[in-house]
Amino acid sequence: MKSIYTLITVILLSTSAFGNNNQPLVQDDILKPIVLQESIAPSESIYTPPVFPGCEKARGMEEMETCFNEAIIQYVKARLEYPEFLRVAGIEGTPLVRFSVLKDGRIGNVQIIRTVHKTLDSEAFAIISKLPRMTPATIDGEVIEVQFTLPVNFRLD
Repeated sequence: MKSIYTLITVILLSTSAFGNNNQPLVQDDILKPIVLQESIAPSESIYTPPVFPGCEKARGMEEMETCFNEAIIQYVKARLEYPEFLRVAGIEGTPLVRFSVLKDGRIGNVQIIRTVHKTLDSEAFAIISKLPRMTPATIDGEVIEVQFTLPVNFRLD
């Protein structure tokens, strides 16, 4: 059962595009960053982030990242189910999920890197594992794999 008490927010950030090694774009109590794990492109290279389905018309790095962020937020919100027994017990938290957008655009290498509760971890893992195939990231036109970290917030308000 979907709960109105669930708040999932994510911000995607491709740090290599801006050259600010793993610093979130937004510092906020509500918005949490997804961070590209490492700088992947030398400053003289042209990096293009993965493109979430529906974001193909986005132009420019900022517009592409904004569309990607919003699309993943909506995807996660639409699929997240807060287990009723945990909600009643007052259990909340933020599992941290690491995943890759592979060279073929599929999602892979999904792992929980910060655990909260077995059931919440499983819910976050399942949702991220089912992200749709995307247009993969590139550097100078060459397809690359990129890795992101996503905090999935299960919060009771």
